[in-house]
Amino acid sequence: MPHELKLILKDLLNHKPKLIIVATTGVLMAAGQGMLSIVIKDMIGAATKNPEKLGHIAILGLLVIFIMNLARYFHIYTMNVVSERVSQGLREKLQFKFINLDLKFHNKYISGSGGLLSRTFNDVKVIHDGLRLFADLFSAPLTFIFLVGVLFYHDWRMTSY
Repeated sequence: MPHELKLILKDLLNHKPKLIIVATTGVLMAAGQGMLSIVIKDMIGAATKNPEKLGHIAILGLLVIFIMNLARYFHIYTMNVVSERVSQGLREKLQFKFINLDLKFHNKYISGSGGLLSRTFNDVKVIHDGLRLFADLFSAPLTFIFLVGVLFYHDWRMTSY
């Protein structure tokens, strides 16, 4: 693993409580996707067989959607906070490093100190955007697993083919 990646992961792990929130809300979102498909199936069944249960199932569906979207909000918000703090830490470290560099370095840099700053800000933005996507890399496979589990719940024989 490259040294730079280790440093970023170390900075990321300094925000462990927030990452636990991101993981928990990711699990809630994925479970909500699976639960929502079960609720929809039950609503379709209740509409034809037992219409008096339809209202209760619809309320359950709305509750699942509410919890799922609330979890999504906190999932995205918390990961944005973490990625912003890690990016800010990187900017501060780089600024400190640039200030302490010899002036000869700044004079020899091809596009000057402005180009160095531009490249630095761009690289940190790429890292920031990558960290924000990190949350999706966690929740997307969980959603897949929950939905496959729901498929097995509905009809394990058909799913196993």
